Amino acid sequence: MRLAAFASGQIVNYSKLAQQAGISHPTVKSHYELLEDMFVGFHVPASSGSQRKGLLSTPRFYLFDLGVRHAAAGLNPLA
Repeated sequence: MRLAAFASGQIVNYSKLAQQAGISHPTVKSHYELLEDMFVGFHVPASSGSQRKGLLSTPRFYLFDLGVRHAAAGLNPLA
């Protein structure tokens, strides 16, 4: 959850997160699917002006609330 909080709002690199957490790539992907199933986070599809760029771009992942993101990442919301 901490890695997902730090990666919130960015393009998700499952391989990099798997390496940082010391688990397999499919496990990280399934954890992100669980976060979506529990309505804790969601993917925002990439949008661009052209169809070709839309096919090549990747979605971003967001946690549903900044307070949850700060608490999971261990950040001070007042700082």
